[in-house]
Amino acid sequence: MGDRIMKLVFWLGYLLVICFLVFFVSRAFCVQIVLGGDNYGHFVEDTFVFNRIPDRNFGDFPNIGIVNDEADECWIYIKFNEFNDIVGIDDVISAELSLYVVCATGESSVGVYAVKGAQWSEYGLTWDNKPSYYESSEVVEKLCEDFLGWVTFDVTDIVQSWVDFEYGYNGFCIRLLDGNECGFIMKSSELDEDVPVLEIEAVGGFIDEDRRTDLRGSLTHCSLKY
Repeated sequence: MGDRIMKLVFWLGYLLVICFLVFFVSRAFCVQIVLGGDNYGHFVEDTFVFNRIPDRNFGDFPNIGIVNDEADECWIYIKFNEFNDIVGIDDVISAELSLYVVCATGESSVGVYAVKGAQWSEYGLTWDNKPSYYESSEVVEKLCEDFLGWVTFDVTDIVQSWVDFEYGYNGFCIRLLDGNECGFIMKSSELDEDVPVLEIEAVGGFIDEDRRTDLRGSLTHCSLKY
């Protein structure tokens, strides 16, 4: 009986060591990539479109907003251009899209989607020419008047779909799904602080310098995280 217990203890210890090594090795290759954020706003394209003025572009506005108020509706479009320069990601552990809310009215569910269709630019997008989105990519969060400051959306599944080439990368679309007389105004990349951020934690992945264009300025901050 004593020998059996000793063998059982030995094998349990052996399995624990193996599990620890597997966990450590996997974490050793875990990379955190942060796109956007303060001082990196020139990497971000973001704007909103307004159904009441369908041919107007708002790309140079300091704020972006989502609105649902009877006949009025505004959607946000946002993309991080250096996402296309990331190569070598095996699996996405987590991905969070963070926006800074400066004004909030009402309560509503918010839908975040992967944009499809033709490529768009923040200074050319309008309600009339806005691309559609993949409904199957929907991520839903709840926002209310108490949500001022940073709000975060879990977009892990969307980013994984881009990595797997299930969807072509064309940024995010954000819109209100219900409620009335609701609106949430966020800071845009036109400002110098509290700029939209996309944080990705993944196994593998790095910024390919050979694919980066000369107009994008300094390096995206990309660091190993153990």
